[in-house]
Order: sequence, then structure tokens, then C-alpha cells
Amino acid sequence: MANVIDISQLASEVGAVVSMYAQNVHTETEKWLEQTAKDTANDLRKSSPKRSGKYAKGWAATKKGGHWVVHNKKRPGLAHLTEFGHPIVRNGVVVGQAKAKPHIKAAEDRAGERVKDLVNKLKNVGV
Repeated sequence: MANVIDISQLASEVGAVVSMYAQNVHTETEKWLEQTAKDTANDLRKSSPKRSGKYAKGWAATKKGGHWVVHNKKRPGLAHLTEFGHPIVRNGVVVGQAKAKPHIKAAEDRAGERVKDLVNKLKNVGV
């Protein structure tokens, strides 16, 4: 048998159900975003150029200010240079060009697709 509530309490009961649903959606979204950030860090560990391995092993997912951030803890300054290439300068003279080794954009695109999948899942079936 269904629960019977007084009509004067209907608004508060509906509010409680909506609040509970919103909390469930928030919790599930946080889990998905955390997993996506960790998967992206793992993708970058696998796809990063490896010379000594320190750069590739440095990728990590960290929560900062309510947002998940994927960054390189061990060699943070190399990410942009490795992704896009850079001039090689010796004694103030450009002697060559380091080739770009794109690996971050592909991982970023895969993470974006995972987030789109989450949004579609929540939109179509809810939690």
C-alpha cells in the first residue's frame, strides 16, 4: 500500500524527493568525473613520449577547487613544449627545431567524449 500524506505536506514531500534525486545525480556525476580524470591520466602515461620515463610517469589527476585537473607533477613545464615542439637555442642562436609529439590533445578529446556520454546517460535515463 502506498504512503498517505496530507495535501498540506505535498510540497515538502515533493521537495524532499527532488532534493534526494539531485543529490544522487551530483554523487554519480562526481564519481564519473573522477574516473574520467584518472583514465585520462592513465591514457597520458601510455601515450606520452618516453626518454627517461619521468615525464610519462608524472601524469596525475587531482581535485582542485571542486574541479578535476589532469597535470604532470614531475615535469610540468614539458607538456606544452612536447605537445607543440619548440626552437632549440644554443648560445642565443636557434640551431634547430624540436619536433612536436602530440599526445595531450588526443587524451583530452577522449575525456570530452566520456563526459558527453555521462551527460547523455543522465539526460536519457537519470540515475
